[in-house]
Amino acid sequence: MVGDGARTLVARALQSLELTDLEAGKKEIERVHATFLEEYAAHPAEHTRPSRGALELLDALARARVPAVVCTNKRGPLARRIIELTLGDRVTATVGGGDVPRLKPAPDLVLAALAASGGAGSAWMVGDAAQDVLAARAAGVTAIAVRNGYGDPTALAAAGADLSIDDLAALVPLID
Repeated sequence: MVGDGARTLVARALQSLELTDLEAGKKEIERVHATFLEEYAAHPAEHTRPSRGALELLDALARARVPAVVCTNKRGPLARRIIELTLGDRVTATVGGGDVPRLKPAPDLVLAALAASGGAGSAWMVGDAAQDVLAARAAGVTAIAVRNGYGDPTALAAAGADLSIDDLAALVPLID
C-alpha cells in the first residue's frame, strides 16, 4: 500500500475495507488522511528504518566527499525531520514536496537536489519507483532503480533505469 503518497496509502487501506459508496468514500479518505498526517507529524520516524545498504552507501559517499541529497515527494519539513532522526548528518540536504512547484516525475525536485549539492559533476538519482527514474531522465542524470523498495516492480522495470540493483550497498564499489 506504501509508495505513492499518504492520500493514496489511506485510499488503498480504506479500499481494502471495501467502502462501496464513492462519495462517502471520498469524505472518509479525506477525514482519515487528515488524521494520518497529524499522527505522522507527531511520530515521523517511530517505525522508520534506513533501507538495506543505505548506511553503507552514505558512509562511502562521505569518505569520497560526495554529497548525498534526499529527494522525495514527501512534504519537505516532514522529510527533513525524518532524515534528521534516522540518518543524521550523513545527508547534505533534503528537498521535498512544497520546496518546488512540481513533484516527481517532473524534474524539479532532482534539479533542486542538484543545486543543494553544488550541482557540479555527474549525479545519480537512486530510487525505488518509476517516478524516480522518470524524474532522473527529465533532469538529465543517471537513473538507478532499487528493486527492493516500495515501488511497483513492473512500472519500475518499464521506466528503464540505467542500472537496477537489489541493495543500495551494491553501489559502494562504484564509489570507493
